[in-house]
Amino acid sequence: MSGNSNQKIKLLYLLDIFRKYSDEQNPLTTNDIIQYLEKVGVESERQIIDKFGDDIYIRNEPDNKNFFVSTKAFDSDGLIGWLLQFGGDIKVVSPQSLRDKLLEKIKNLVEIYKV
Repeated sequence: MSGNSNQKIKLLYLLDIFRKYSDEQNPLTTNDIIQYLEKVGVESERQIIDKFGDDIYIRNEPDNKNFFVSTKAFDSDGLIGWLLQFGGDIKVVSPQSLRDKLLEKIKNLVEIYKV
């Protein structure tokens, strides 16, 4: 199986765990996710912990279409770039300073690519 197929399978398992085991009252930690993936025989690597640390919380939103993710991260250009890769599929809720920096970067991009 190709690496791309493995990634798709991991994403499907992640979607499954979020929908089955998380909601507003029951967020998941990184370790919860890794343990679930190991139970179903999917190698989780340490990429999740390497990217976010082990104090990330993820929960399924009531609409069952969105997820809320909470973690601690350094407010940096790298974080802004990482967030921008999600385009319109992500909404930063807090802190306001990060929201402001992200909005400023988006405005700069719009100005650069204005027709």
